[in-house]
Amino acid sequence: MDPTTPQQKRKTTHDAIDVDGLGDPDSTPRPGKAASAGPGSTASSLMRGAPSLMSQSDTSQKSGRSSPVKTFPITGMDGHIIYYKPLDPNDHVFPPKLEDLLYDINKINGQIGIIPESLKPEIERPEQPDRTLKWLHQHAYASDDKFGLASGSPTTTAQYLSRVGNLVRFAKRAHELGFDEISWNNEVHTPTLQFAFCGDQWPDNALIDSLSCMNASPKVAHHKFPIPLPRVDYTLFINHTVDKDNRVPEAMHKLSAALGGSVNHTTYSPLSNFPFALSIETKRYGGDQRKADVQTAAWHASQWTFLQRLAGDKISELPFLPGIIVHAHEWKFVATTQKGKETVLWSSYPFGNAITTVGVFQIIAGLHRLKRWSAEVYWPWYKKYVLKLGDTTG
Repeated sequence: MDPTTPQQKRKTTHDAIDVDGLGDPDSTPRPGKAASAGPGSTASSLMRGAPSLMSQSDTSQKSGRSSPVKTFPITGMDGHIIYYKPLDPNDHVFPPKLEDLLYDINKINGQIGIIPESLKPEIERPEQPDRTLKWLHQHAYASDDKFGLASGSPTTTAQYLSRVGNLVRFAKRAHELGFDEISWNNEVHTPTLQFAFCGDQWPDNALIDSLSCMNASPKVAHHKFPIPLPRVDYTLFINHTVDKDNRVPEAMHKLSAALGGSVNHTTYSPLSNFPFALSIETKRYGGDQRKADVQTAAWHASQWTFLQRLAGDKISELPFLPGIIVHAHEWKFVATTQKGKETVLWSSYPFGNAITTVGVFQIIAGLHRLKRWSAEVYWPWYKKYVLKLGDTTG
C-alpha cells in the first residue's frame, strides 16, 4: 500500500557530517555485511540485524531463500525517512521540473524523436528486414544535433544499425539463457552504455560519461537508515576536466581536500574526483522490483544528505535526482525528491527495452535526455552551490 503523502516539516539546520568512517558494505551483485560506525554507536545499533540489499540473483545457497527487504516508509536515525510514491504527475506535490523531464521520457516511450534522422534512408530502404523498424512513423526521427552526434563520424549508418542489432541479440540471449545480474551487466548493460556514451559516433572528451560503480558505497556518515550500505551498478558522472570554466580545477581541488579526497557521497576511490549525477540499478529477469526501489532510494538519500551538507539551503534549488532501474531488458525512469530529512522515491516509468531494435533506440534516446539534464541542470547547480562559483555561465 502506498504511504500517505508526507507532511511538510519545518526546515531545520543540517548538522555537520563526519565524512570519515567505513563499514563492510553490501554490494549490489553480491551479499555483504552491515556496516558499523563503531561499537555502541547509534548507526551501529541501527544497522545490526538489518536486511540484506543483495541482488535477487544472489540467493543464499544454504537456505534457498533470499533475505527480507525493507518496505516503505523506511525510518532512520535523527528523523530521516524515505517514502515511496508512484511516478504520477497528477500528484499534488509532484515537482514541475520533474514533470517537464517526465514529459520528454513519455515522448521517448511513445517512439517520438528516438532516432537520428541521418539513419532514416538506411531504415526506410525497401529491403529492410527488421519489422519493428518498418512500423516507425515519421515522428520517430529527430535531428542529429539532438543526439550530439560527432561530425565526420567514421561510423556509417549501416554500422550503427548493426551495432544496435548486436545489442538486441545480446539481450535476447541473456533472456533466453536465464542470465544472472552480473552476466546481464557484463553482456548487455555495459555494452549498451558504452555504445550510448563512448562509441565512435559521439564526440571525445564529453562532459557526461558513464562507468560501472558496483563496488561504490556511500560513506557511513551519509547513510541514515537501518539497512546495509546500498550499492547501485552504474553512474553517470561529471567529467569536469573538460569544462572550459578555468575556475573549476582549483575549486574541485579545494573541495576534494576538504572532504578527504572524494567529491561525491561514496568511498570509491576510482571515481572519487567526479560528481555523480545519476544512478542506474540493475536486476536480472524476474528480479525483485522492491529491492531495486529500496537500493535506489537509499543510495539517493545518502547523496541528498551529502549534497545538503555542502549546499545548505540551496539544496532546494535542485528539484530532484533522476535514476534508472533496469530489469533485464526493461529500462525504467525513477526519481527522488528531498525536503529536510524526508526523501521520496517516485517509481517508475518505462522508456525502452533491449530485445527489439526500436526498444534499444528508445534506451539510447532516454540516456541522452538524461545526459542533457546532467549537463544543463545538475552540473551548473553543483558548480554554483557546491563549488561556490556563483555565476556558472563561464
